[in-house]
Amino acid sequence: MPPEQLPEHLIPVAQVVRPHGVRGGLKIKSHTSPPEQLLDYQPLVTAEGVVVRLKLQAMQGDMLLVTCDGVADRTAAEAWSGRWLYVDRGQLPKLDEDEEFYWADLIGLRVVDPAAQPLGVVQTVENHGAGDLLVIRWLNPNDPKLAAVANMAVPFSKAWVPTVNLKDGWLMLQLPESTAESATESAVE
Repeated sequence: MPPEQLPEHLIPVAQVVRPHGVRGGLKIKSHTSPPEQLLDYQPLVTAEGVVVRLKLQAMQGDMLLVTCDGVADRTAAEAWSGRWLYVDRGQLPKLDEDEEFYWADLIGLRVVDPAAQPLGVVQTVENHGAGDLLVIRWLNPNDPKLAAVANMAVPFSKAWVPTVNLKDGWLMLQLPESTAESATESAVE
């Protein structure tokens, strides 16, 4: 997860996964779609304010194999492992506010049920290949519907999340009955 104490204008767009090779190459996980679109938003910046320009060497699945100035060998590349790379929000395209969201805008939103009762907070957004997932930290893990889990990943789809209100900082979670029933059964057993 990217550092939380960054200025709002910086949006996380990639993370250095690990070194690649012995000549300072880096393996990068891009959070753009398609992954190589990351290169269109240069220069990037680290949380420490280091300006980074990536040079694509190859693609490996959805990972970018890159080099960048100042990283000349494997030892230097190892120091970059785990670092997040950011772009200024002004460099990103405008989105349809009703249908599209940047992950950074969803993190930290309050989660409410259809009756506007608070349920939790969005901790992070993940995608493991089958679609975006919101990881929610429950505010009241003693609620029988939620007692089985402290955190839960839910699909970021209209069926599960019918409303997102960025202006007021919340989204509505519609738990399907089968999910609530199975959580209650697990808590009772």
